[in-house]
Amino acid sequence: VDTSNATELHASRAVGTIYQLMHADRASRFDAPPPPSALLRQAMQEGLVPLTADAATKSRRELFVGNTPANTTERGLADHLNAALRAAGFCTAPGAPVISCRVSAAYAFVELRSVQETDNCLSLTGLPFLGGALKIGRPTKYDGPRTVASSWARVAQTIDAASLDAATRSQLQVGGADLGAAAAQASREVLIDNVPAGTTEASLRAFLGLALRQAGGAAAAGE
Repeated sequence: VDTSNATELHASRAVGTIYQLMHADRASRFDAPPPPSALLRQAMQEGLVPLTADAATKSRRELFVGNTPANTTERGLADHLNAALRAAGFCTAPGAPVISCRVSAAYAFVELRSVQETDNCLSLTGLPFLGGALKIGRPTKYDGPRTVASSWARVAQTIDAASLDAATRSQLQVGGADLGAAAAQASREVLIDNVPAGTTEASLRAFLGLALRQAGGAAAAGE
C-alpha cells in the first residue's frame, strides 16, 4: 500500500475522471462533480481502489504476534490473519486488512490498514496456526488507548462456517484453524480476574487443581 500524496492525488483524479464520464449525460443535475477526495473515500469503501493507510496512526496500527512456528512465512501469516479477520466479520472494507508483516525467530510484527481493524485483530489471540496458537497483542512501545478484546475461541463461536467463501475456508484450514475445535475450547474456558501480581501460569494451575480436588469438582485424575 502506497501512502504517498502523489499516489492519492493520482487515484483521486482517476476516480474523478471516471465519475464525470459515467455521469456526463446527467451533468445538468450538478453544478460540479463531487470533490475528488469524496469520490476517493467512496471508492476505497467499495473496494474500487486500495485503502491508503494513514502514516500518523502507524503506532496504533501495529501488533505483536507471538508464538509463531519456525516455518512461518510473512505471506502465510498475513494470509491466515486476513482470512480470520474476514471470517469474524472484522474487516471494515473489502480487501486485505494486513498490509505488512515482518517475521523473526518466534514472533512477528504486523501492520494493518486501519485502527479499527487493528483493534479487532486483538480478538484473534489464540488463533491456531501451523500447530501452534498465536498470541496477539500490542508492541511494548504502544502508548495509545486500552482496547478491550476477546479471544479466537470466543470469536469462533459466532462464525457461521457454512456462510464463508471457499477461499476463506481453505486458508483457515491450511493454517489449522478448526472452527469446531475452537467452539469446543470456548465452552471449557472461564475468566479468572483479580489475579495477584507475580502469579505464574504453573502456580495458578496448581492452585486451581488443588481447590477443585478438595471441593470434589475434578472430573478425573490429573490437572
